[in-house]
Amino acid sequence: MLVGVLGPKGTYSEVAALALGFPEDTLCYFTTIEDVARDLIGRQLDCGVIPLENSIEGSVGTALDVLLTLPLQIAREIILPIRHFLAALEGADVQVVYSHWQAIAQCNTFLRAFGRQVVAVSSTSQAAHMASEDRRAAAIASSRAVERYHLQIIEADIQDVKENFTRFVVVKRRGGQPNVQEDLKTSIVLELKRDRPGALYEVLHVFAERQLNLTKIESRPAKRSLGEYIFYIDLQGSASDSVVLDALSALQKHVSRLKVLGSYTSETHFSP
Repeated sequence: MLVGVLGPKGTYSEVAALALGFPEDTLCYFTTIEDVARDLIGRQLDCGVIPLENSIEGSVGTALDVLLTLPLQIAREIILPIRHFLAALEGADVQVVYSHWQAIAQCNTFLRAFGRQVVAVSSTSQAAHMASEDRRAAAIASSRAVERYHLQIIEADIQDVKENFTRFVVVKRRGGQPNVQEDLKTSIVLELKRDRPGALYEVLHVFAERQLNLTKIESRPAKRSLGEYIFYIDLQGSASDSVVLDALSALQKHVSRLKVLGSYTSETHFSP
């Protein structure tokens, strides 16, 4: 088995993959989510582990886009606590801080007080690698990356909100047998037939009258013209359940596009 994750080694995506039980020697490292998706569609990979949503900064748009546009589905989900560490070489005279833009945004209050130049790079582990080669640099990275690149922690838990969690999902090519386990959640994406008063209410009423609990609803631009949106919805239940199937069938008269992104198990890890 080959599992695609964002790299280089030491990223939070790698931490998530290991927490999901994938052996380290099965991991393949990529620069972008699109690269993971491309090799997954091309069958060079068996699955990928990608970030989907952060509790501070919200959804990862690129992940939502590949799930919408490519023949992929969500197979599993894990929610991990995200602890950010500022680290550098021992004795470093820090003038610049490197990190991924999401980590930078999640540590905005600390960075304003720290008062150094901040530069966004492709990943937190790339930032750690750069800091390991420059005594003027520090990185915001995971504890795994700090250890891997032999850095010293300057300050721990520098994220603005201490309860900082990220959803990672295992994505696979579409097809195969549906997941029929209990206690599943299902993700769908839909587009309304037309924008008019009550259109979204009619969609939500389909779920409400069947007592289906929605755990998330998010709109994103349809990328055609201003004011056109698609909606990502998470709900409790499996797409193979009769009640959920009935709801999906009832939605058809209200939407111009409907895609089930997967029914899957969700687990939360509380250790960093």
